Amino acid sequence: MLERENRFWDERREVDTRGWFAPDADAVVSSAADGFAYAGTHWRLARAMLRSLRGSAPGASFIDLGSGKGRVLLLAAELPFAQVIGVEYASELHAAAERNIATLAAARLAADNQQQPRVRTELSDVRHFEFPETPLVVYLNNPFPEPVLSGVLATLSSSYDTAPRPVTIVYQQLRVEDAEHRTRNVTLIGGLPFTQPYDLPIRGILDRVLLSQYALSAFASVESIR
Repeated sequence: MLERENRFWDERREVDTRGWFAPDADAVVSSAADGFAYAGTHWRLARAMLRSLRGSAPGASFIDLGSGKGRVLLLAAELPFAQVIGVEYASELHAAAERNIATLAAARLAADNQQQPRVRTELSDVRHFEFPETPLVVYLNNPFPEPVLSGVLATLSSSYDTAPRPVTIVYQQLRVEDAEHRTRNVTLIGGLPFTQPYDLPIRGILDRVLLSQYALSAFASVESIR
């Protein structure tokens, strides 16, 4: 059912966010070992997550680290984020996301020039990404191993120390990951000195049943919880 929903969502918007993709060494801007294979966040899961984050959207930047083909970026664009940014290290996935974003922009331009947040994707090693000095909502779909995340968290911590502000981090993974994709990433995020665990509920009985295999771990700075 989830896969049928993904296909229907893509076809309705004339975008391509589905599939499984493992980049080789010639298709990435760092090392192929710096990321896991791409499988986009299911549409239903992304929608449920973003519904719970709606209150954090006004004035904030939504950052998807390991954004793949951009499905979550397109959904985040429906909320009043100031900007929506994806960071991806695989050139083929980045190019697909750019095409999808262009399709979305064209559709919204045709729909009476609606005001929407700025959406873009960067082809970059996430460890070199500079976080904007705005409130942040940072999303990760179990995209890379611990050494990469450690570098990202160091950059994020430095950014927060320079400009303390509301920061919410959401990490998505399977409740039971296979050995290749099992990490301590959630523990690393939980060790950040400026965040604490944050309840991000999945509302609706159907969503809770269909999405029971997925775990959303959320953390927020004190500014986000006030």
